[in-house]
Amino acid sequence: MTMTWDEYVELSARTDKPLPERERKLHHALLLTTEYLEWIQTKRGTDNDTEERGDILWALAAVYRDYNIKDASSDERQASCYRYDTRIERLASAIKANIVYGKDNVDDIAAYTIGLRLSLWRARFGEANIAKLKARYPDKYDDSCATNRDTGKEMEAIRGTIKTWLEDLDRRRQKHGPHHV
Repeated sequence: MTMTWDEYVELSARTDKPLPERERKLHHALLLTTEYLEWIQTKRGTDNDTEERGDILWALAAVYRDYNIKDASSDERQASCYRYDTRIERLASAIKANIVYGKDNVDDIAAYTIGLRLSLWRARFGEANIAKLKARYPDKYDDSCATNRDTGKEMEAIRGTIKTWLEDLDRRRQKHGPHHV
């Protein structure tokens, strides 16, 4: 069964570092920005591309939780016409204005976040990210696990997920033909 966005938001919460609200929101905005910068430097279609897309999705899920965003709570068309870098910049600026200046702009934050989610969400990236995070944090977030990472084990978890997708794709191609997948 394919993971849904709501399931991903819930599963990813297990690995969020407990921080005071203001610090947590700033952390998530900075994380979204830095993960995007890492992603644009990766070659598409690689294991690293899958990893970085998953990290961006994790940051988006964190913003969903921070602001209790529901997909129906905002008009995502407001943000969907911008390029990724513009959307991420506008989202980070909106979060900063909310936290630092106390601006009541949760609708803007929701619109940019939902627009990004609609553009970026693919269940396979969410599934790979959760597999990586389970390898890093067997139970829940832990500072020691965060600083003493076994990146080889994490990448193996991602590769295992990719292998599963490819096997599933082959089964569907065999069953329905190559043009119906």
